[in-house]
Amino acid sequence: MSSLSYNEIHKDLYGQIHEKLERKDLASRRFAKVGTTQAVLAPYNLKRLFYTLAPADNSLETHFGPGITADLLTTRIEERSLHNFLAILIYARCSIESLKCFTRKLLMCPSDSGSWPIPYDEETTLDQLPAKRSQLEQILGVDNSPDINSFMDMQPCFCPIVLYGGDVQSVDEKKQRLPYMTDEEEIGMGSYGVVYRVIIAKGHLVNKYTSMANSEPLPMARKDFEKNGHFQKELETMKQILCTPRKSRNIVETFGSLQLNDNIFSLFMPLAECDLREWMRNNAPPILESEKADILGCASGLADGLEFLHSEIKDSDGNRMVCYHMDLKPANILVFNDKEHGKMVWKISDFGMSRVKVSHNHTNTIDRDISVLFDKRRGDTSVSGTVNRRLEGTYLAPESSISVRNMNEKSDIWSLGCVVSVVLTYINEGQGGIDTFADERATVSRSSGAGDKDHFFLINRSQIPKPHPAIKAHHKRLIRQANYKNSDEGKVMKEVLNYIEEKVLELDPRRRESARRVRDRLLDTSAAYRKLSENSEQYESQTRERIISGITPRWWKRRRDHNQTKLETWWVSNPRAISGYSIASTEPIVAYWTDTCISLYDIQYFQQRSEHMKVPTYEIRGSVAWKSVKLNGAYLIASVTGRHSHIRSVENPAQTPSGEVDSGNWGRLLTAITVIDEEPTFAVVLYENQLRIRNFGSMNQTSNSDMTIRNYFVSKLIIDKQSSRLFALASKCGNSTMLLIELPLPYLGNREKPQEIKELSDLSYRDKVTAMLFNEGNERDEDGGYIIILAYVATRLMLYKISLPKA
Repeated sequence: MSSLSYNEIHKDLYGQIHEKLERKDLASRRFAKVGTTQAVLAPYNLKRLFYTLAPADNSLETHFGPGITADLLTTRIEERSLHNFLAILIYARCSIESLKCFTRKLLMCPSDSGSWPIPYDEETTLDQLPAKRSQLEQILGVDNSPDINSFMDMQPCFCPIVLYGGDVQSVDEKKQRLPYMTDEEEIGMGSYGVVYRVIIAKGHLVNKYTSMANSEPLPMARKDFEKNGHFQKELETMKQILCTPRKSRNIVETFGSLQLNDNIFSLFMPLAECDLREWMRNNAPPILESEKADILGCASGLADGLEFLHSEIKDSDGNRMVCYHMDLKPANILVFNDKEHGKMVWKISDFGMSRVKVSHNHTNTIDRDISVLFDKRRGDTSVSGTVNRRLEGTYLAPESSISVRNMNEKSDIWSLGCVVSVVLTYINEGQGGIDTFADERATVSRSSGAGDKDHFFLINRSQIPKPHPAIKAHHKRLIRQANYKNSDEGKVMKEVLNYIEEKVLELDPRRRESARRVRDRLLDTSAAYRKLSENSEQYESQTRERIISGITPRWWKRRRDHNQTKLETWWVSNPRAISGYSIASTEPIVAYWTDTCISLYDIQYFQQRSEHMKVPTYEIRGSVAWKSVKLNGAYLIASVTGRHSHIRSVENPAQTPSGEVDSGNWGRLLTAITVIDEEPTFAVVLYENQLRIRNFGSMNQTSNSDMTIRNYFVSKLIIDKQSSRLFALASKCGNSTMLLIELPLPYLGNREKPQEIKELSDLSYRDKVTAMLFNEGNERDEDGGYIIILAYVATRLMLYKISLPKA
């Protein structure tokens, strides 16, 4: 028998329970995850507690009746799974009399089927949680209001939701807790709902078919919909889709669903990296054929997902169900990383507009419209009107302009064709090409009198759909671009785009291909790209040289020409779309940044070509993004889209004086500007070929001079103050290829013509560039310093190092 009193044991167990609660510091969020109460109320602690229920001079048998021992009561707690109920009594600080009532009512009755469980009503048993007040009155006594009130207040902590995959569960948030390890985080929204990131506690997601639960906290996505009056009527149709035992790798799986209170319906799904629209916006287009093959393989998966929706779902009675998605677009395609196979997977999501056709015995059919279950989200001002027009209707089939009732599974095929067309645009031109494609469609639509709508078809004045000429013209351009790179790739691109035009983007739905045929064609295209990759030794070599950091030379070229000018170039493999780049003004240090990451490296990194060298990176999370970055030899200063800036130390052993470079403004009156000396004297280029030297620091105007740079268009000026040399990035008239040239300085008496130093064959006049000159000042050195140029070329980052001849 325990020597401690009930109050002492109770206080100890209360403390143990509290320490094991999740989010225990927040009274409105704390909960006991699965297994918590069993861990605390182990047999040893149960026996300690039960011993205190009998007076010190009495035994449990004397107090409760013959055969009632601490061992028996402990066994019945475990057999009847009453740990949570008992834990609530303890955590609610209920009196010893309430614990005795619990023992008499729920533990003393025999375990035979006629005695246990004790029924409360037709649907529930007396011990079932969360408990109603009338249940507790039967157990603890009708006159025990203080303890009943405390029990009712504390029971939500011990009644957290357990999600059962596919099931639709109803939840009263006043009586149960959501098993979230952190606060929910809003990560997206659509026409019908808002998406949150949540982390589900260990043990709170159960596979209903295997009974296996998550063994670690699991990040998930939760999408909340607002229910309307049609919800209960159509809920059974929704359940048939959610609970189908057959699954598709390319349809987002539903882990569970909750009806929260009266107006919210929540779906729990795997947490994606992002949606396809965001992925294409933030990632540079592929360079290798193997990468293009992977992307087309993902696109074929979308067709496979549609095939599943259109033909492989059955209800509980075995009737065929045909699900039309009706809103397929990049924003409704989620991107996942398949860790098991090390590949990306695209999955179709968001069935807010879907319809379902149920076929009974292959004869009678009944249409069910899932969209009527939910209200459209009100007050959606997250995007502009123009963007709304493009995102909401761009991918809908022509028949949608007549009546939604005319839409069927072939409408999804049209939408898929639109998505594939955009993906092929991304493969060739990146996000810039996607934006241009959208502008072309909208421009043609306006000029043809169809209004400012962005569709893949046009509507004439008789409201009859007709082909959109911008689609064919754009596809021809993609084919020309692919042919320019490789005639074999051009052939592959032509075959797949012609197929999309002729068999998928067909105005008559009856003549469109099935999802299965589209899948097969896309798989063939992916295989063709894979073969191109296998036949290319150069691309194989590039693949081997790629490193995980994402900042690596694409290829290394060293060459000297007759004047001994050495040119070194690197393609920088950036896994995400570049927002900007910068070169330090005092050291050969380079940085580039995306919305979320800054990468920093120096020229020694490329020269050593070591795959084990780590590149410093600075990540940012949340709703802000990196906006601008500036460098010097000691610090990196970065601003974000919010109110703050960030300063980081820059470690670099080199200490070399530098030249300076302008921040050129192309296409306007002032083309380029740089500071020549400390007077200060400026060199300015106007109208792309008029060089002006002006001294603004003294009354002495002898250094002022004008010069026409004949046969060249200048975009960037670079000064070497130490050697009084002026360089420029320019192109020859009639040729967009960039050159590095040296310009004469008239005020020094130098009236020679511009001298060409190096042609930069990969760089064109309108590419975005920044440049910096470094001169070590060693008179015995054969070189006259070097210039580093960082250029954004065809959606990729290119780095040049040009060694200059001595003056």
